Amino acid sequence: MYDSGKTIASLIAEINSEADIAIDMPDTTYLRIINAFQQLIYSEFIEDYRSATITSSGNIALSGITVGTGEAAVKYDDIIKVYAGDNELTKSGVITSISIPDKDIYYGSGTSVIIVSMSAYETVKVVYRARPAISAAVTDNVYVPYEWLELLAAKVRGEIYKIANEDNLAAKWLADYNTQLESFKAWAAKKNIRYGE
Repeated sequence: MYDSGKTIASLIAEINSEADIAIDMPDTTYLRIINAFQQLIYSEFIEDYRSATITSSGNIALSGITVGTGEAAVKYDDIIKVYAGDNELTKSGVITSISIPDKDIYYGSGTSVIIVSMSAYETVKVVYRARPAISAAVTDNVYVPYEWLELLAAKVRGEIYKIANEDNLAAKWLADYNTQLESFKAWAAKKNIRYGE
């Protein structure tokens, strides 16, 4: 994952020294905005893939996928590919598992990945998109590429001004954020290009 090398507290301090916000915002407000932003960019734009191999001849629990330090637990929407033994399974839904019972598929059911495989297997490999864990303290680092910190800062400024009922300043910073986000999407798409995908 990307690490800006900057703590959330230092980013908040910089934003507060630059912005003229009439009311004090609690750290929890900043944490909520920053966490939501980080979850969005890692879920939608940054393809930071990991793989995990689980010993199983049946379905797997999402909680059984061990993640790295600082990573969020895997949720079903994070899963990119599933292999039962050597067979790549096709992502589907419950209806497909019933209507086409002779196809190798997987689908989500609550906190589990349900596997329908025509061949026996002893291991399941899951490729998933890594996301940073939700930060509970401002001492945590910001998990954004350093060169894109201003994108996050624009988002925070816009949201803080919106909460403070400073609609013109909120609109200005959120428009800046939306413009920068388009550039970020193009940057991330270029970084995501890989051989074989």
